Amino acid sequence: VLSGPASTFAGEANSLFTIRTYDAFGNLAPVSAETRFSPVTNSGSIGAQEVVFTPSVVIIPAGNSAATFTYMDVLAGTHRVTANLTQGNAVGSPYHEIQVLPGPVARFALNGPGSMDAGTRAQFDIVRYDQFGNLVNAGNNRVYLYTGSTGENKGFYTQSSGGSPVAFVDITIGNNMASMWYEDTRAGTFMLTASDSPTAPDGLTGIED
Repeated sequence: VLSGPASTFAGEANSLFTIRTYDAFGNLAPVSAETRFSPVTNSGSIGAQEVVFTPSVVIIPAGNSAATFTYMDVLAGTHRVTANLTQGNAVGSPYHEIQVLPGPVARFALNGPGSMDAGTRAQFDIVRYDQFGNLVNAGNNRVYLYTGSTGENKGFYTQSSGGSPVAFVDITIGNNMASMWYEDTRAGTFMLTASDSPTAPDGLTGIED
């Protein structure tokens, strides 16, 4: 039997799993010979830095009935961890499902059109991600909006027409994005920035702009 936590956070390597061997009546039963398992997951993460089992081969020594290992994954979602039996007389390859939750917000992404007509409004979506690229729905974030335009008639809005300009939008708990509209009457190429800083864009400081 494989047991482990119900959930963990992406990138955390403290998820302890335990393999135990039992007899037909549900009693712990020591193995008669060294028994080995190779943990795997169906998460879809690829690469040594994305999924880590420690140790990669789990050994229950002869005369023992349990062994442990830790699991780390960077891909959020509900994954099945299976301990594949590779050596010994234990029966089957036990599995356990665990929910990997996104980590804290690490960056904002600003998605929108590459061009717009002067005097019109264009919609932009601000999306929040953890450091591994997982969408983050937890918590609240206030996102401050900046433009490099020097035009007098420019602004960010929370609706496609009407309303008053705003300096920020909020991404609320349960959501991974918020939308805003940008309007400018000056022609040119300008940088729009979504930042966690209320005074000026701050690049990699705090949450990456």
